[in-house]
Order: sequence, then structure tokens, then C-alpha cells
Amino acid sequence: MPGIAVRTSGSLGLLGSLGSLGSLGSLGSLGSWGALGSLALLLGGGGPAATGSGEGAALGAESRTSTLAGPPSAQPGGDIIVLDLRPHGDHVHVGSMVRIPELEGRGGHPSFLDHHRLLFSTHPSVHPSAHPGSTTDHGGRVSLFDVVEGEVIWSLATPPPEDGPRPVPGAEAMTVVEPFSQGGDGLWEGGILVRHELDEKGGPAGPTRLLPELEDIRGHAWAGPGQVALLRGREELELHLANLETGETRRIGERVGGRLESIPGTEDVAFMDLSHPDGPLLVRMDGRTGALTPVGELPPGGGVVAWLPGPTALLVHEGVLYRSTGESDRPWHPILAVGPVIGLAASPVGLRIALVVPPGEG
Repeated sequence: MPGIAVRTSGSLGLLGSLGSLGSLGSLGSLGSWGALGSLALLLGGGGPAATGSGEGAALGAESRTSTLAGPPSAQPGGDIIVLDLRPHGDHVHVGSMVRIPELEGRGGHPSFLDHHRLLFSTHPSVHPSAHPGSTTDHGGRVSLFDVVEGEVIWSLATPPPEDGPRPVPGAEAMTVVEPFSQGGDGLWEGGILVRHELDEKGGPAGPTRLLPELEDIRGHAWAGPGQVALLRGREELELHLANLETGETRRIGERVGGRLESIPGTEDVAFMDLSHPDGPLLVRMDGRTGALTPVGELPPGGGVVAWLPGPTALLVHEGVLYRSTGESDRPWHPILAVGPVIGLAASPVGLRIALVVPPGEG
């Protein structure tokens, strides 16, 4: 199956070629999340973000995670931890840490509605088919968490969403892909992209259907005005661009991995191209035209990626958090050893991040 055709003329853009992540071994692990309060993130270069022994370096090898194999819904959920980042000269300190409490099931797919509020989805620890006859709770939830107050504002019962809720650009609203049918094996399949307006109390109203039912929709991200990027397929995933006014979708490329991510301050969407012969490639799609531009190579196995204004990319690979530098000879700079991470999101202003960690790691 052919891969994605991307423009290769000129610069690779933000990241350039991956080069080497050889400095990974010198980074220690946090060991305990409680150590975060006094740890500085070195953003300006000049050494690792944390010191550690060979034991800490070994954690990185043991905690390898990849979001490349399968759609977002195939990724395991876990606990969600929110970190505040405080700039201090050429450093950023972790100012506080908040764990979303008492999740019913496994949380995942976080997206910041704004700097203070975090959307996320919850999948059941026990499959909903174990509770036949339920008409009110389908085993999944979409929730809004107030980081400042440390509490869940509201929680909406829904069939387990494919890739979690996404904020609608420029609106007090969210969209989510809701499965629309349940097969004989109890598994939900197909999907409908719906929009929920958020009322004055912050709760969801609606929903309003944005696209017809799609049997193979697995994820989405907002692009240009009236445009939504779609992740579609079953085993090998494809990138599509949908026009919400006409309802038409067109295929942009094949062999796509990971989660689609809107890039703040632009109308572009980022994704991972798995057809690149040298390994996974981070690519930007123009939300208006569908044109593709390579950003840079990713390490073997990929990782989880989020975007800050600038734009600047964050990457978690083998238990270490990196930021993009824009330098071709050193495209990724390690800023913090975080241990196993299976999901990542950044606030619109870039001073707060959410990490999804395997159950029990938080």
C-alpha cells in the first residue's frame, strides 16, 4: 500500500532530522511523582534535567511506549496527572501537581479547553457487556476537570469515545466521536462526530451531529474553518479531511499512526507518517488545502506528541519528555525524565501539561 506523498523541497521545518538521542541514558527517572515539586526543567540546554544512576537510565528502556500500533482507542487508559510549569530565567520549574481523583475506569485522551479546564474521556475497566440491559450508562464518560479547584465539573455518560473530546476553536464547545452501534460481541463500532455546546454552568448541551455515520472513523482534530481532519480505517489508518458544510470527505494519505493533533495558532494538524523508510515521520497538514509538509523524524517506535504555541512540539519517548529546538543538529532537547507515559496534552498557553500514566504509576 502506498504511503503519504509529502513535499520534500527546502527545509524540514521545525525539527529537521532526528539525529541521535544518545543523551537519554544520562537522565534519571523521577522514581516518585512526589519529587516533581523541586525539579527544574532545563529548557536552555547544558545538561540533563535530572541526575541519576544507571538504575534510572534503565527505567527508560523498561518504560518504552508507542502510540503507533493501532488507533487512539486501542491505547490503554490510565491515571491523569496535571503539572504546572513556571518559567524562571532559562529554566521552568514544576510548580504543582494535580491528579484527577477517583476515575471510574481508566482515563485518557486529555485536551485542554483552556488553561484552567481539561477535557478527558474515561473507558471502563470492565467491559460494558458485563452489565447487560443498561440503558443509561454505556461504559464510557466524557468529563471536564477544573485544575484550579481540583474537581470534576461535570461528567457525561456516553458510549466509549474513540479518541476523546476536542475543544472547538473559538467556541465554548467540544466535539467527540461517539460509537453508534454495538455488535453481538458487545464491542462498539462505527462513529458519529457530534458537537456539544457548553452552557453557562460549563455542562454539555446538545449533541449536534456534524457528519454522517462513518463505519471506520477512529479519531479527529480541528483544522481550518469548517474543516476537520479524520483518522479512518481498521488495521492500517488513513488521514481524511472533511468539509462540515458539504459533508464530503477526501483521503489525504495512508499509513498514519498515533493521534491527530491541532497545532495552536495555526490551521494545521500534525500526525505521524509510518510509511517513511527511515522510521516514523512527524508531518503537518494544511487545514485548508490538505497539503503536507514534513516536520522531522521521530525516534524508533515514535512516542506521544503534543504541541505548544510557537509552534513547539513536545515528545515523550522511552520515559523522557523532550521539546523541539528548531535546530537541525539537535532537534530534540530532553527536559524531564517522567517514566512511563501513554498520553500527553498541553494547555493553549503552554504553561500546563497533562500526562496519562499507566494505572498505579501516579
